[in-house]
Amino acid sequence: MRYLIASLIPTPIADTLRTTYDTAFLRPCPIRMLHTTFIPPFSTNAVSSISSLLTNLPPFSSHCLFGPHGVFSPQVLYLPILPPDELNHTYQLLMSKLKNDIVTETNFEYLPHLTLDYHFDSQLSRLTIPDNSFTLPKPQLFIETSPKVWEPYST
Repeated sequence: MRYLIASLIPTPIADTLRTTYDTAFLRPCPIRMLHTTFIPPFSTNAVSSISSLLTNLPPFSSHCLFGPHGVFSPQVLYLPILPPDELNHTYQLLMSKLKNDIVTETNFEYLPHLTLDYHFDSQLSRLTIPDNSFTLPKPQLFIETSPKVWEPYST
C-alpha cells in the first residue's frame, strides 16, 4: 500500500480555484482533491502510529494566501502557499518523527504549494488567481485506493 500526508484545501477555496481553472483553460481542473502535500507517496508498516501523530498535531494558526503561479517538472502547474513558515515547520516535524517509519519514493525539497495540473500545456497568462485568505486543516493520512487515486485513510 502507498500513503501520503496532505492537507485538503478548504472546500470554498477549492471550488473557486476549480472554477477559475475551468474558465481560464476551457476544461475541468484535472485534480479532483485539491491539497498541499507534506509527505509524498511512501510505504510503511506504522500506519497506526502515523495516524496517532497526525491526530495530535496542533491545528494551523496562520492564514495562507496563494503566491504567483508557476510551472515545474516541466508541466506541473502550481500555486505556492504563503507564508511558508508554519508549513515548513510542520514538514520538518513530520519528517523528524517519521524518518524511521516510512520509505519514500523520491527525495525532494519541500515547497508548500498546491498543484493544479500535472500535464499543463496552456498559456499561464490566462490564469488569474483570486485573492483568498484561508487556514489549512491539519494534515491527514491518505491511502492510494487505485493507481493515482487517493482517499482519506480510515481505520
